[in-house]
Amino acid sequence: MKIKIYASGIIDLTVARYFAAMEVDFAGFEITEATKLSVAAILEWIEGPKMVAEFAYPANSADATKLIGQMPFDYVLWPFPDTTHPLPAIELADLQSLPLIKSDMAVLKVFQNLAELSPAIRTNLLAVAREKLIFIDTPFIDLAWLDFISGMENGGILLKAGSEDKPGIKSFDAIDEIFSLLEH
Repeated sequence: MKIKIYASGIIDLTVARYFAAMEVDFAGFEITEATKLSVAAILEWIEGPKMVAEFAYPANSADATKLIGQMPFDYVLWPFPDTTHPLPAIELADLQSLPLIKSDMAVLKVFQNLAELSPAIRTNLLAVAREKLIFIDTPFIDLAWLDFISGMENGGILLKAGSEDKPGIKSFDAIDEIFSLLEH
């Protein structure tokens, strides 16, 4: 099964174009009062991935609607469940809240490598991924994780855009390594 890829935390055109060229499935843009105009401009240049408006805590549906305005987002990522916004939600979750996910999609924060997860947690994760699209967000992405995710009925990984190495200079080496692993 093809692993779905969600690129998160995009705040500049270079990164957005890189991820679009790598054919990610979802592209997430951090939306704040300070970033809304630059994100609106970036969205005009990007085609391909589903666009996700990402909000940090605290955020609410009314504020989100104002910030997004007429921008062409397909989904909204919340730090908590919110079913009142008109866009479909992607929920943030962790291993403890995994069975409580209400949205059809979630970003699951996992702070362990795959070998550290108990068989019960793995089984639970596979069961939830039969019903919902689960993006694994872990700093330990390796072949073991990618093999596990490819065995999920609805599995994906979250890649973070990261920060610049120096002002105006962005290295994609670490992300390129993950894309290389995905090709195998």
